Amino acid sequence: MFAFDRRRFLAEFSARSGVTLTPARQQALTFLLDSLERDAGFTLLGEIAYVLATIHWETGRTFAPVKELRASESRNPKLYARQQRYWPSGYYGRGYVQLTWDYNYKKASEKLAGEAFPIGGQAVTITPTMLLEHPDYLFEPAISYRVAAQGMREGWFTGKRLSQYISAAGADYENARRIINGVDCAKEIAAIALKYETLLTACQVGATPRSTGAAASLGTGRSIPPAPPRPRARAMSMGRSAPPPTASPVENGREADLEEGREADPEEGREAGPEEGREAGPEEGREAGFQEVLPSAFGYCATGLTVGYLIPSCSR
Repeated sequence: MFAFDRRRFLAEFSARSGVTLTPARQQALTFLLDSLERDAGFTLLGEIAYVLATIHWETGRTFAPVKELRASESRNPKLYARQQRYWPSGYYGRGYVQLTWDYNYKKASEKLAGEAFPIGGQAVTITPTMLLEHPDYLFEPAISYRVAAQGMREGWFTGKRLSQYISAAGADYENARRIINGVDCAKEIAAIALKYETLLTACQVGATPRSTGAAASLGTGRSIPPAPPRPRARAMSMGRSAPPPTASPVENGREADLEEGREADPEEGREAGPEEGREAGPEEGREAGFQEVLPSAFGYCATGLTVGYLIPSCSR
C-alpha cells in the first residue's frame, strides 16, 4: 500500500494541477487520499494517478460524488431525448464515475454485497439489490469510492481494466480512458493523470519496489520518464426511504454549462454498448459526469476554467 505526505500534497496541489484548493476540495481530496492509502488493490502509483484524474474529470473538479444534470428540453432537445431513455427510471449518473442505467446499479450492488458502509450515522450492509433500491447511496463517498476504484480495476463499466493500460513497464493513460468512456477527451484526461503522477511521486512516503511512478506512453509509441522521486440535488428515491447522503454536489462547481453545448455524432461515442457492461452506448447519451456541464461523451471538453465556457477540442 501507499503513503503520501498529506501536507505536501495539499501545499503543491494547486501549482501542480492548476486547480484552486478550496476548503471543500481539500476535504474531498483528503477523503480520497485516505481511501487510496488504505486500498490494497492498488500496487502501482500510475493506477492511483489515473483514478484521481478520472475523478477530477468526472466530478467537474469537485472531487465529490455528484449528480448528472438534466438537459433542457427546449435548449438541448437531442440530449434531453437521449436522457429520457433512462432518466424516468431514476438511474441517471451519480457518484465519482457517474454510474448510469439500472443494470449497472445492480452490478455494483452484487459486487459490494455483504460489505458494510457508514450511511446516515449507522453501518449499512449492502445487499445484492440495495443500490437499485437506494440509488442515492452513490452520493456516499465510501460507496462511491469503492464503485470507482474497484470498478476501474475489475472492468465493471466497459469490460476494460486498469491493468490493461497500466503496468510496471509503463502506463498508457490515453487509452486507459476506455475503462470509462471510449476515447472521449482521452488526451486531456491523460495529461491530468501525468500531473497527478508527478505530484504523487513527489509526495510519496516510504516507497516500495512496486510503487514507482509509471511511464506514460499516451498511445503514441513514445515513453515519458517518471517524475523525479521526491455538492447535491435530490435524486429519485425509487420508492423507498433512505438515510440522507452525506455528500452534497456543488451547484456551480462544474467546468462548463450543459445547455450551451452540442452533441457529437453518436458514431463517435462510447466504445461498447450496454450489453457489454458500459453505462451507456453512444445512442443513450450518458453524461460524462460534470454536474451542470456538457457531457464529454458528446464531443466537447470543458475549459476547466470558468463555468459556462466550452471548447470543442474533443469533437472528432
